[in-house]
Amino acid sequence: MSEPVLAIPVPRDSKTAENLKTAFAAESRSNDRYHYFAQVAENAKDSQAFAAFKAVAEDKHKFAQGHLKEHIKGGLGDPDSGKPSMDLYQVLDTAIAVELDKGWKMYSQMAEDARNDNLPHLEEWFKTLAHQTDRHRQVFEDLIKTFRDPRPQ
Repeated sequence: MSEPVLAIPVPRDSKTAENLKTAFAAESRSNDRYHYFAQVAENAKDSQAFAAFKAVAEDKHKFAQGHLKEHIKGGLGDPDSGKPSMDLYQVLDTAIAVELDKGWKMYSQMAEDARNDNLPHLEEWFKTLAHQTDRHRQVFEDLIKTFRDPRPQ
């Protein structure tokens, strides 16, 4: 198995490393925002606005993917976990970590916060998401069991 080719390494403590992480997060949010706006336009039966929002959302998706790729291939790893994510074993390992930390733990805390803020509908929403992300984690754990770590022990 050949090693994946790294892009030009990005120093961890550089402003560019911070910019890649920030840009990935911003473009990912924009992608989701414009997909939602497209739904609003579709519900309003405005095909021109729908098409515009969909096209921009697709661009935002490509931008986010580019930032993610440069972050990972520049040697910085996954923007949320810092874990290397260059091969299938690594991306499964990263997905498990992210679903546990950014999924289960985050949404469980958010559900507790919503309960404390007396927002039961959001408490239930966050609990639902916590359980769904736990199912995602389990899917990735089941997949990783079928692979052997290709790296030398």
